[in-house]
Amino acid sequence: MRRSTFVVWPKGEGEGISLEALRAALEEYRGRLEKTGEQLDAPYASWAFPYEIEERERHGIRYLYLRGKGVTPQEYTGLLLTAGSADGQNVVQITVVRGATDGDFAKANELARYLARRWKAEIVLFTGKVKRQYAHAKR
Repeated sequence: MRRSTFVVWPKGEGEGISLEALRAALEEYRGRLEKTGEQLDAPYASWAFPYEIEERERHGIRYLYLRGKGVTPQEYTGLLLTAGSADGQNVVQITVVRGATDGDFAKANELARYLARRWKAEIVLFTGKVKRQYAHAKR
C-alpha cells in the first residue's frame, strides 16, 4: 500500500491551492469538531482531530506537519500535507509518516474525504482507487 493519498481537482477547475488555504480548511474542520463537542459536552475535537498543526519547510518545500497528540505514542504519529499544482491540476497530498498507525491512515482518509467534498474534487486513495466527491447540483 502507498503512503500517500491525494485530493485532485479536475483539470482547469478551481483556483490555485495554497498552503494557507489548506491550513484554513483544516482550522475550519477543527472548528466544526469543536462545535460538535460543545453540543455533546465532550472533548470531541481532540478525539476526532488528534493533531497539532505545524508549518515546516524542507529542501525548499513548505508543508503542514500534523503532529500526533494521542494519549500514547501508539495512537497517532503524524501526517504531512502539501498543496500545489501539477499538470494544470490542483493537488493536495496527504502522506503518513514512517511508523504511522492505523489511526493515522484512517485520519488521512477522513481528511481527504472532507477536503474533496469541500473543494468538489476527487480522491486517489492509498490503494490507488479514485473516489469522486463532487457535490450534486440541486435541481
